Amino acid sequence: MPVAIKINPKDNVVVALHPIAKGTAVPVDGASVTAVEDIPQGHKMAIAPIHAGENVIKYGFPIGHATADAVPGTWMHTHNVKTNLSGEIEYSYHPNVHPLAPVAPETFMGYRRKDGRWEGRYIAMRLPDGRAKYKSVYGKTHDIVKKKQLAAIQALAKEPAAACDLTVKELFAQYLAQADVKPSTRERYRFMIERHILPRLGQTPVSKLTAKGLSDFLRHLKNHGRLDGKGGLSPKTVRDVAVLIKSLLRFAQAEYHCVCDALNARLPVYTQKKIEVLSDTELAVLGKALLPSKKISLAVMLALHAGLRVGEVCALRVCDIDYLAGTIQVCRSVQRITLNGKSQLLVQRPKSDSSERIVPLHPELLLLLKKATAKLPSDAYIMAGQIGQPMDPRTCQYQFTVLLKRCGIHHRGFHALRHTFATRCIENGADIKSISEMLGHADIKTTLKLYVHPSLESKRRCIQQINFLKIGA
Repeated sequence: MPVAIKINPKDNVVVALHPIAKGTAVPVDGASVTAVEDIPQGHKMAIAPIHAGENVIKYGFPIGHATADAVPGTWMHTHNVKTNLSGEIEYSYHPNVHPLAPVAPETFMGYRRKDGRWEGRYIAMRLPDGRAKYKSVYGKTHDIVKKKQLAAIQALAKEPAAACDLTVKELFAQYLAQADVKPSTRERYRFMIERHILPRLGQTPVSKLTAKGLSDFLRHLKNHGRLDGKGGLSPKTVRDVAVLIKSLLRFAQAEYHCVCDALNARLPVYTQKKIEVLSDTELAVLGKALLPSKKISLAVMLALHAGLRVGEVCALRVCDIDYLAGTIQVCRSVQRITLNGKSQLLVQRPKSDSSERIVPLHPELLLLLKKATAKLPSDAYIMAGQIGQPMDPRTCQYQFTVLLKRCGIHHRGFHALRHTFATRCIENGADIKSISEMLGHADIKTTLKLYVHPSLESKRRCIQQINFLKIGA
């Protein structure tokens, strides 16, 4: 079984079909390329030298450019590949869609038979292992067969069922193999697929999925989706499942020209739960309970005064702190996932490209960090758990819950500290662009929509600053 696939002859990367260990010789085009580092499943590996600024070619087209020189066998991902798009682009989408006329193949796939007739071949469908299944058309002349070949391709576009007989289970296997996502995201996808999707839809041909059928399935998950039979799944989980299924259908459309009616199904309505920030009174009580000697105190301060996520807090190393510049570099995150049936901590790159950032630190926080890390080696985790390991984010959340209970403050998730940071920055006059970058958001709209929660006190101050109109004066 191949360990990697080269999708297009022009590609300078291959996609790992399975995790590739460092030192593994990967067969490519009759030769082999040795992996110089571990390559996660579904991720790209360079098969030729790629210089900084040079395009990374996948599907036969540039998908971005290298940010550093890469030798054959290098893992190519967000840490060394950037999109070719740049700047901030605001646009208004006003589609003007016109049906496209089918285009004849640039090359004629066929030949002249011994009996004098011409035979033309075309791809009718792809098998679960990715191999093409062909059909043939016949005629007296080259031109006649070429027209028949084009007509057959046109018919496939009108009758997608003939082009995509793969089941949902079969297509998901292909989708996961090519998905260029982090290991934690891949495992989250795999969990949703195996637990929620395949039991009811696994053997259904993709082309047979309908908008009504998908809507009925999602409604069932909402009402009866729990495996223990105790009710339905949360609105967020149902929506995540719906988004994943639609991603699969778009993959089927791109790879097999299979236009499925289920793409027209409406996504379930999901209103993101509003996170309650800590009030000034609660912060004062919390501050009195924090002890410099406790790791949870440092974690709280990093989230509350630097806006870090809990996984980013747990993954911080001493070397990430620049005491001269007064900054901290956020370049990794830790998450507990189930991989191959085993629960484990996974240290990986942050949530997105924009999440990799440098955040200035308050002088008091910098002093706390300096005292806490004085005796630690540069590569040590600041929030260390077991020997040499980062603290489990779940442990951090648990200790925060205990701290709130001890302070008499009603329960919040650790993430509420990050939201409190954003809200306090706004209330103190910070510009939204700076806040967005410190939080690691790609779009300031995310910051404004989800992370800014004006307090009642803040709203009251706004009202009091308005010049009051005196009646009859």
